[in-house]
Amino acid sequence: MPVWTGPHQERATFFEDTNERPQVRFLILDPSNQLLDFAYRATIYAEDQISVLDEVKQFGEIIVQKRHIPPDPSELKDTQKLTPGEIIEVERVLSIDGGYSCQ
Repeated sequence: MPVWTGPHQERATFFEDTNERPQVRFLILDPSNQLLDFAYRATIYAEDQISVLDEVKQFGEIIVQKRHIPPDPSELKDTQKLTPGEIIEVERVLSIDGGYSCQ
């Protein structure tokens, strides 16, 4: 069964909360008008800090990234190739906004 590993959800969800990190992860992105460019970059950057991208599939506008937790953290990389300035901006927001946490 799927589990939720993101930040605490204020509303009811179908996913069970857990503190465990599954080795296989799926990042689901809905690039609707509600998902701003910065939020998209920050979400992927946060996930890039803990998991490796294996595969991407698109279902209509929904993007699903299959990822895994690597045994060696040196395998982690920035899949977006952000500029140093973008990284500073994203890390600043991530440090004060837990909403982007991927645990």
